[in-house]
Amino acid sequence: MNKYGWLFLSITISILITIISQEVAGLTANGITDGLAGTLDFNADTIIGFFETYVGLLTFNVVGIPAVISLFFIPLNLVIGIILLELLIKAIEAIIPL
Repeated sequence: MNKYGWLFLSITISILITIISQEVAGLTANGITDGLAGTLDFNADTIIGFFETYVGLLTFNVVGIPAVISLFFIPLNLVIGIILLELLIKAIEAIIPL
């Protein structure tokens, strides 16, 4: 698999882990019987909550999510960062030749 395949797979897994973690963190003792949300609403509050959960996973700060998930989440995001940094460097070199 090439680096673009790894990038797609890593971003997909990262988004899925974040969405599931956000839903699990949102459950309360009273809300367990209600279950997970059936649809995703895309408004400003949802997007901000998504990024808060994302940063919370990187800092081991999501209630109800074991630290093992965050330990898996950090290297996954390092792979994403390295591939995106490499692509950014190639783009800058294409714009400004050395």
